[in-house]
Amino acid sequence: MSIIQIATKSNCYVIQVKHIDNLDSLAKILSDKNVLKVGFGLGNDSKQLELMFGEKPKSLLDLSTYIKKNLLSKNPLGAKNAVSSFLNMKILKSKSSALSNWENRELSTSQVKYAAEDATAPLDVYNNIKTRF
Repeated sequence: MSIIQIATKSNCYVIQVKHIDNLDSLAKILSDKNVLKVGFGLGNDSKQLELMFGEKPKSLLDLSTYIKKNLLSKNPLGAKNAVSSFLNMKILKSKSSALSNWENRELSTSQVKYAAEDATAPLDVYNNIKTRF
């Protein structure tokens, strides 16, 4: 895992975990059951975070599963389709950014934009669901 993204109401952080010596603050956030972490398709991410930090992240909400189970979607929705369905917006997920080298010390502008959208989209969809349903 090269990066971890965190989005809040007012900020988005793209953290290059391989270039940071002390990840204690991040570990505290991940293990805090009072801090909800939302995303799409979190199974693999959860496993990687458990390997990295030695414990499963607490309070994870996989929106793909949640939408399918609670909002009666026939299929799990990924970020792109959920943003379209719930926010009536389009996000462009560039394949070249997704497949680019995330190990570089300096990320490109397109990588940072891709990572930030990947973090803010689940939060925006979650907030929309929370207010509508």
